[in-house]
Amino acid sequence: MKILVTGANGQPGSELKELRDNNAFIQPYNYSITFIDIDDLDLTNKNDVVNYLYKNSFDWIINCAA
Repeated sequence: MKILVTGANGQPGSELKELRDNNAFIQPYNYSITFIDIDDLDLTNKNDVVNYLYKNSFDWIINCAA
């Protein structure tokens, strides 16, 4: 399962990264988690978001961006 987490540098995104780094919710599941922040993708730019999602397929998106 491929998961995208936006707002990776904020409080909720950082907590999810820490859980991932500690393998808290990846094992025994086979998750592939991508963390992005505004440096990677400006969520206020519709064209950029559409293009990013078109090029990258995700099963779930967790929006932690403020």
